[in-house]
Amino acid sequence: MRFNTMKQTMKRMIAIGMTVLLSGGGGIVFSAETELLGDGNDGNRTPYVHLVDLLDENGIKIRAADSNPQPFSPRKTCGQCHNYEAISQGWHFVGPDPNMPPGRPSQPWVFRDAKTRTQIPISPRGTKGSFTPEQAGMSAWDYINLFGTHLPGGGYGEIEADPETHPQEMIRQQISGRYEINCMTCHSGDPRQDSNMAALQAARQNYKWLAAASSGLAVVNGTAAALSDFFDPEFDEGIQVSYIEGLFNPEDQVFLDIDLKPDTRRCYFCHSNQDMGFSGAEEWQRDEDVHLAAGLTCADCHRNGVDHRIARGIEMDDPAKAGFTCEGCHLGTAHAAEPDAG
Repeated sequence: MRFNTMKQTMKRMIAIGMTVLLSGGGGIVFSAETELLGDGNDGNRTPYVHLVDLLDENGIKIRAADSNPQPFSPRKTCGQCHNYEAISQGWHFVGPDPNMPPGRPSQPWVFRDAKTRTQIPISPRGTKGSFTPEQAGMSAWDYINLFGTHLPGGGYGEIEADPETHPQEMIRQQISGRYEINCMTCHSGDPRQDSNMAALQAARQNYKWLAAASSGLAVVNGTAAALSDFFDPEFDEGIQVSYIEGLFNPEDQVFLDIDLKPDTRRCYFCHSNQDMGFSGAEEWQRDEDVHLAAGLTCADCHRNGVDHRIARGIEMDDPAKAGFTCEGCHLGTAHAAEPDAG
């Protein structure tokens, strides 16, 4: 374990010890897994300060003095404290695994071919009336190139091409890198977090650089899709990363503004639409979602644990999620507010 990481862990252990001491420690037990992972309870509700090492895809710490800095890897950086493998089982990422439950029916992507005027609904979960990417003859590489602008990474983005059956795709993947889960696209509290930039990087096949470019922490120049199959990063000028000035502290750590509950604006990039027929003069007439107008956020009801299998409003067969369904709030079951007396 790196010194800085160990030091952070020790600081956290001290904070936990103080919390237990001050509370009397009655019945509070912490497992070794809880101590090492940021997914556990520290014994209080104070948000953890994310002053972290940025690690690249090889687990090497990125420093302010690096002459050719690499993009940070969410798998390695966030995985220092959080269980990346457990998170990767969430609804947003689990599509490629045929052994995982599909969850409720979901709206498919639509693949269209202008030449043949063909429109094919595509759903990794095999939603009724749609085709899986495999059924449509798509490889994982095809899928993320078609729909990656509105995907949060993981899943098909981390499947390696078979060098025997798809040698060309393997070459392109080596240039573009893996499309890891972009944790920041949901959990960043930084107003500079830019989902439009993430979409642009996906369109450029800059998958390895996508999280850094969209985080507001770095500027990325270059387009992987435009690089030759013979591109060699050791000798050729490729994609350049420049971290913003003043980002790193004297210990080469970086502060990340992280929200445990994603802000609604993070959800909206993929999970909202609006009538573009509205003119600017009429924009003031557009209604906000009734739940948001009442002071709720998306994550107030659409909750999840470490597995990221988000409650989606209809899972009445799961008692733990019953209160977070439409019925749970509107018909007064678990977690619903008590009616006013009288």
